[in-house]
Amino acid sequence: MWVAYRTAVKIRWLAFGALALVGLIGANSSAQTPECAAKSQRLSALETDLKGNQNAESLKAFWKDMEKTGTPIVERVPNDRADVLVTFVWRGSPSAKQVFIFPQIESTAATDKMKMSRLLDTNLWYKTYCLPEDSRFTYGFYEALTIVENDSALNHGDQLKPDQFNSRRFEFPPHDSVEGGTTVVFSLFESSHSPDRSWSTADPAAQEGTVETKTIFSKVLGKQRRVWVYRSPASVKGTKPSALLILFDGFDYLQEIPAPTILDNLVRAKQIPGLVAVLVDNPPQTRTEDLFCSDRFDEFVAMELVPWAKEQYGVNPTPGRSIVGGSSLGGLAAACTALRYPEVFGNVLSESGAFWWSPQGEKEGEWVARQVASTKPVPIRWHMDVGVFEDLPAPNGRSVTNLAANRHLRDVLRARGYAVDYSEFSGGHEFVNWQSSMAFGLIHLSRDFQTGGWPGRTVRFLRLCREVTTLHPKNAQQQPLD
Repeated sequence: MWVAYRTAVKIRWLAFGALALVGLIGANSSAQTPECAAKSQRLSALETDLKGNQNAESLKAFWKDMEKTGTPIVERVPNDRADVLVTFVWRGSPSAKQVFIFPQIESTAATDKMKMSRLLDTNLWYKTYCLPEDSRFTYGFYEALTIVENDSALNHGDQLKPDQFNSRRFEFPPHDSVEGGTTVVFSLFESSHSPDRSWSTADPAAQEGTVETKTIFSKVLGKQRRVWVYRSPASVKGTKPSALLILFDGFDYLQEIPAPTILDNLVRAKQIPGLVAVLVDNPPQTRTEDLFCSDRFDEFVAMELVPWAKEQYGVNPTPGRSIVGGSSLGGLAAACTALRYPEVFGNVLSESGAFWWSPQGEKEGEWVARQVASTKPVPIRWHMDVGVFEDLPAPNGRSVTNLAANRHLRDVLRARGYAVDYSEFSGGHEFVNWQSSMAFGLIHLSRDFQTGGWPGRTVRFLRLCREVTTLHPKNAQQQPLD
């Protein structure tokens, strides 16, 4: 069975985005590729000059300009106002036989789609994509010294190099429970049109909250669990926090998605109230066991972790001011936790939630959507986002993509009367996109704290909770769909 875990390069890309790049997803996909027939005008002019003058100085001038202006080369697509031509270039060594680019765009995960072209007999290798102007994704290069057969290039994810002329980097540190793990550095493509990431940049004027590392014992799980607890500045000084946030994959929300910095900035800008955030560690060894809609893990979160946070940190919010969230499998787990315990959580923050999932052995996919369709609505508000490049068939062998699964769940939720804030970004399944989507999601959910977010919420709450069918994978086949 396919599972999301650290790749051979020790990068914690969750679910099928990065795994596609290292060959854990088959290359024979019907997904659309962003490759396009148009060619970079800059490279076309260089090629013409080299053919006509056979002047090596033109190539030297090109590389010198790349060192100065940076890469990739971005140009307008002829007769297209929405997309841009993005051309990646690599200055190959004399011994290079082939060069491949590994962009975090799921539908490119095949050797033939990642192979770069060589400009004449020069050391310039290039690949051009037609992309939305607001795209954002990470990428790296692999230079092969021998001819690569079939899809064997996908096995070299541990040898990727960042762009020689792009100073923008994104780091992937290994989980601290992985022995011998090393931080991997990739290049980052983004533009001024990409979603705002300024919330994830530390503001010297913002007062910092505190982060504590704690370990609590769970009777439900029968073992210790590490968590990190963030307290906003006002709550540190003694002001009672008014909201609670639970995030799964806590290590990632400290490293790749700097949640404490994002929360500091949002609180300072009065976009969200003072709060306590508990970041739950889900190490690679138990991650899928925890986050594949585990009833035991959900019980731990709702019945042990939340009461502990209330007792230790003086936070006692209503369900309408309590948020549970995560990315990828964490978004899936957040949905399951809230649906099982609406008396605890009234808000779900899902970033590229893995809603293609179903319990092993089930013939149908998209388990969460089927549960929502077949059970009584409960007072939960949703923020969902997903990348338009998350367009490969799901790793459970079914044809649905994560993009399609998120769209379907959105539609089912709205049909059942749920309030859903939904957005799509021009990117893949990775942390750099979830930095901005986390901030936007919290802003949206927090704005509804004043109104309650669900018509007649207080009057209907207990009745709805009593009517909801218990959500458990073992019961899934017994619950008829509407």
